[in-house]
Amino acid sequence: MDEKYTPYNHKGTKINEVEPKHRGTPATKRGLSNQQVCIITAIQRFGHTIARTLNYGKPSSIDLLRFGECLESKSFVILDGSNSYNELLESKNCTKKVLISHDLMISSII
Repeated sequence: MDEKYTPYNHKGTKINEVEPKHRGTPATKRGLSNQQVCIITAIQRFGHTIARTLNYGKPSSIDLLRFGECLESKSFVILDGSNSYNELLESKNCTKKVLISHDLMISSII
């Protein structure tokens, strides 16, 4: 499981208080902010992919519990070191492995 952040856009709608942005324009606030949409992704063992938008900015443990309906109990989960996942994984009784770097993941698979 991992999260991806992408700038929010209002494509197709005109909002009076919001300046229009053109393709490739970065967000005005640095880092994770309410201008970034959080997309949680998960891939099952046989390749089925799940992607859900949760909220703006970094997801809380309450937001991730809503994502838990996609996760079966007693699953094995590989994730980054984010503490937001702990409550979800404990409620589903899952085993987790924290991925420190991409290189270590490749060497453990081969």
